[in-house]
Amino acid sequence: MSRHGQTRLEDLRWDPQDDTVMNVATGRRLSPGDFKAIVSGLDPRNSGVGATTLSRALVARQALQLDDAQSSRSKHSNAEDGDRGGGIPDQSGVPLFRLLGKEHLFYSQPDGSGATLGTTLGSSEQLGQTLAETARFLNQKQPGLVNEHTHLFTTVEELLASDYARQHPFTAEQIASLRTAEGFHDGKTGHSIVIAENTRLLPGENPQQALT
Repeated sequence: MSRHGQTRLEDLRWDPQDDTVMNVATGRRLSPGDFKAIVSGLDPRNSGVGATTLSRALVARQALQLDDAQSSRSKHSNAEDGDRGGGIPDQSGVPLFRLLGKEHLFYSQPDGSGATLGTTLGSSEQLGQTLAETARFLNQKQPGLVNEHTHLFTTVEELLASDYARQHPFTAEQIASLRTAEGFHDGKTGHSIVIAENTRLLPGENPQQALT
């Protein structure tokens, strides 16, 4: 079980409604100093897990559990609205940590090391086959994990030609970032996108493991 001091990483939850992170064990929303301390405790230099990786994990977990989260919010909306209150985590007036800030697209950008699935598999057909096999695997292991809020694309060009891109157009700056992104979470729509060709293979991983 992952911990930072007395904070379990499993207890951290990102709320896309107000872009804050809550420690559900204590009921407190994190301040910028809280988040920085948690990241520091992860020893980014040696573990490779820093602020971006932790933030990406929190966003991805929320996206994958979106249906359950929406159901829970509808049942407990009054309690959550009261908890949100004035937005002060410990009544001290310390500003709250905002995960995405002004950016509504939260990218998963590889560090540039290692091969991508695009270079390893070599063709969009093989990428598509790997994506289909991965989706079947995930649906067998955890039904509902891949749902209408999760979109799997073989290439950036396939994404740009998709209904999603037509309904939610990207700016030129966003398209430039997509060229190297493994995927992203769209804070406005609540949807998550995976771009297979840009996904990095870590040492010892096979393509399916890289995508999961």
